Amino acid sequence: ANAYHAVQAAQIGAQALISRERGAARSACA
Repeated sequence: ANAYHAVQAAQIGAQALISRERGAARSACA
């Protein structure tokens, strides 16, 4: 359960970074 939670947290963090980079690139292009 602990390892599963760690994997979930890592996936959430990765998605947050990706969405943040997409948002920055989108505002830079616009």
